Amino acid sequence: MLTAVIKAINELLANKEPFISILQKNITTVLNEEKENAIADINGQLEELQQQLLQQAKSKNDYNEVADEMTEFSNEQSYELEEYDEQLVRRLIEKSDS
Repeated sequence: MLTAVIKAINELLANKEPFISILQKNITTVLNEEKENAIADINGQLEELQQQLLQQAKSKNDYNEVADEMTEFSNEQSYELEEYDEQLVRRLIEKSDS
């Protein structure tokens, strides 16, 4: 049994290029999913605040509190892009057009 494990590890180390490539793809996939989830959460919170702001404005109530909350939320976000993100750029363009 122990010999089989050592043999398997040696085969993996001898042919590590495909393994490393697959590992890098898996890591990239996981990181992208986490980033997309974070962006989706931020977008959801912003949409909720926008709806509150619109409701306040439509009912001619004072909407300064909601506007301040939106500003505070935006200021708290520390997400910085480390590389070009096609999907995020498209979302931002779509949001600005609507």
